[in-house]
Amino acid sequence: MIEQIELLVKTGFHSLEEIFEILTEQYDISIEEEQLQTEINSLFNRHVEASEQWARPTHFENLVMVFDMLCDGGIIALHNAGLTMNDGIDDANECYEELIKRGKLPAGYCFYHEQDIERAIDSNVLLIAFGTFRENPEHAAKVANVIVSFLESFGFNVHWDGDINSRIELLNFEWRKTYSEHDSYGLERAVEIIAESSYDLAFNALRPLDVDGGKAGSSLPACTKHTFSEIKHLLPADCWAYSRNEKNDGEFDNETVLVYDGDLAVDHIHLDDPLGIDAESERGQQEALLERQSVFLILITGDLIVHNYIYNENTDGSTGLIVLGNVQASNIIVGGQEIYIGGNLEVNELFWGDYNHGMLSVCGNVTAPLFVETDEYYVGIKGERHFKKHWVDADEFDGNEVQTLLAEGCYWFEDHEEYDEGQIPLYREGIFERLKANQPLLKKGWAEESPRIFEDEEPSVNNIQRILASPLFGEDNTYRFYIDDVSIKVSRPSLNEDGKEVGGYIYMLQDDTYAVFLYLNEVKKPLRTRKISLEMLYQNHAEDDWHPLKDHSPEPYVQLLNQYWPRMLKEITYRESLDVETISFWQEQLHETITVEKIERILALPIVTEKFNDYYDEDKSGYWSGSLHYCFRLPKGKDNPRIGVGKERRDLSLFPTIDGDFDVLLYHFDIETSDDGIKKVVLKFQPHNEGNTRPVEAAEIHHIRTALRFWSRLEKTIFQHNDDFLEEQS
Repeated sequence: MIEQIELLVKTGFHSLEEIFEILTEQYDISIEEEQLQTEINSLFNRHVEASEQWARPTHFENLVMVFDMLCDGGIIALHNAGLTMNDGIDDANECYEELIKRGKLPAGYCFYHEQDIERAIDSNVLLIAFGTFRENPEHAAKVANVIVSFLESFGFNVHWDGDINSRIELLNFEWRKTYSEHDSYGLERAVEIIAESSYDLAFNALRPLDVDGGKAGSSLPACTKHTFSEIKHLLPADCWAYSRNEKNDGEFDNETVLVYDGDLAVDHIHLDDPLGIDAESERGQQEALLERQSVFLILITGDLIVHNYIYNENTDGSTGLIVLGNVQASNIIVGGQEIYIGGNLEVNELFWGDYNHGMLSVCGNVTAPLFVETDEYYVGIKGERHFKKHWVDADEFDGNEVQTLLAEGCYWFEDHEEYDEGQIPLYREGIFERLKANQPLLKKGWAEESPRIFEDEEPSVNNIQRILASPLFGEDNTYRFYIDDVSIKVSRPSLNEDGKEVGGYIYMLQDDTYAVFLYLNEVKKPLRTRKISLEMLYQNHAEDDWHPLKDHSPEPYVQLLNQYWPRMLKEITYRESLDVETISFWQEQLHETITVEKIERILALPIVTEKFNDYYDEDKSGYWSGSLHYCFRLPKGKDNPRIGVGKERRDLSLFPTIDGDFDVLLYHFDIETSDDGIKKVVLKFQPHNEGNTRPVEAAEIHHIRTALRFWSRLEKTIFQHNDDFLEEQS
């Protein structure tokens, strides 16, 4: 009898009266009722006294927080749901029917029952049952993964074998609960939380987590619907949606925006249908479909974690996504909208942006094993790019490489009946099928880590010493290179009369205006010790005075160092890794692809000689085709013949000398004639309209590849444009 009383007391769900009633009605008790009540009171009070020594929060108290959060996210979570599994399922269905009446559609359920509690008291293992209200194994697995992720975020030792017919186990679970007359852990608790919540089933009821040290925060951010005009003050001024709306007198003011206030963790986001098929509820399919497709933008004010994918099929217009914090996602396959990220972007496998109606803007760094941009998709990244492979458009793809990197089903075979020559080999529908099946897109083990020659990305004594010892010097005392409009000069230290190295430095100059100077200074200390310190100075190139560079120095100089120093380390690492064969290969590709004869043939086309025949007249210099601008300079006076191809720059934050919000980076293909009359093509780069034009070095393979890609587009379109011009003339 004592064991039976202790068990009922330890469950913590029964009052003194209820325990007495259970024992007298369900058990054959041989003692007097008064003595039974005395035993119950004694064990009950002893349990309450022992609870005062428990560490807080207890496992049960954390479990209550998890279950409340699940309810807030649209999953019915029930405590002590009857005596058996069937009782728990009946309780979940009862909640479901009540919530349907209140206009809510729960995504699933979970519970534990009284026998589970007794087992947990005995074995320290609590079993959690789960399920859904429709026959859909994939959906049930997602509901289970949500439950598991929430439990793990509170530090529970969770085991689930992935089988939707198996229950979730909480291992090492110490059941510690006392009864309170204010207990409210019944069905009503779950129903009221869900009825008052604002969850969105497009995200499979996954809710954001505010986790600090393994414990969840005080509240969950909720998804709310607004018009664009109501939330536009929250948007970054440099995002396309905001700037376009301002320039066009509130063009988007009445559009629908879903706002998530805070961090958000989700399984996937389908931007073609952001409200999800479960939004139909009782309003009818057609009405629900129109509502789902009317969402203009999703705004997340914190960080976003997407465990599986962000995806859309319709690249001609889809819901936009603006995240003010960082974004982590397994895969992102998008196009046809603005994706704006205020922090860093980290993609575990593949980022693919397709078509010129779409754009990605990232204020921080971007990390992705495979980064793909096709059909003039716009990419603007202010920070660093950490890509193991970067493909741009169909001519960047190598068939063997595609099959080496991508899992089968993610690409077309050239002999496939639907495959067209020159087509982008990525197969969007096949990729989506693998995403839905939670299968990887990339093959394992293909990506080799880049060599690491610097200890970190900071301006430090060790890193500068490594730069000053680079093999890039060769036999020279200096080496130079460019990044954008920043020229970088590194000077080798020399030996003084005592045989000590002195005088090495790094000089960074942006657009002939802003200069930063870094060098090492040796300071003698007592006891004949030496200390080497890093000195940093800045200067306006038009002035003579140098000033110490500090965090509070003028922004252009601080930005020059902060943005271009890590890129300089990356460039030095890359250049040191280049071999003669690689450089020679790309030089051959350049000289064989872009010839004097090809340039002269294009410059002789009627569309050039009759229409775009004045290089210095904006209206007659050339034309736009998509995001590329083609311009032509006919041989005249001292001018060399030239074809220029430019691409618009929308992110100008790294170019302080540029005024306005639009600019173009350009590649020039010039025909130069030597003194002995030999003609050759010289590739030149101009970082922006007002910047200096300079020859592209042999080691600048990224520029050569981009220039070849631009040339390829020119060759594919210029002759058709010429035919159209002749037809108009006739």
